[in-house]
Amino acid sequence: MSEAKSQLATFRIDADKWDAFKRKARQSGASASEVLIGFIDSYLGDGGVPAPLPDASEIEDIKAKLERLDEIEARLDKLEEQQPGKSTPSSRRGVETDSLSQSELDPIRDRVLLRLKLGKQAPGYKAAVKALNMMIDELSSQD
Repeated sequence: MSEAKSQLATFRIDADKWDAFKRKARQSGASASEVLIGFIDSYLGDGGVPAPLPDASEIEDIKAKLERLDEIEARLDKLEEQQPGKSTPSSRRGVETDSLSQSELDPIRDRVLLRLKLGKQAPGYKAAVKALNMMIDELSSQD
């Protein structure tokens, strides 16, 4: 952005809200101006509002939910091992030919997301969906 073409923009905002915004911008390693300019660029580029950068507490929350997801997977493996005649964790990894189809894996993904109590607007939702979809792709590719 060239200085000759830049313009100072002013607007009214609650002082506490502005302070919180500047603090959050600093925590993400940017200035308030950089975040606002990035927002405007993104908004003009694709017509959508960019997702805010997660703060430290949101990152910790995501990590906790991913750990919970690992625990659920371990419990699922243990339950499958206890069921005679059912596919085992090793069969999901390609040791046997019995595997779950995409139409069987998608509802499992949805149930796991429901158990994690992640709403679609939750900070960790997209990361959890991405991780589960990657797992589904891995399982599907081992057919």
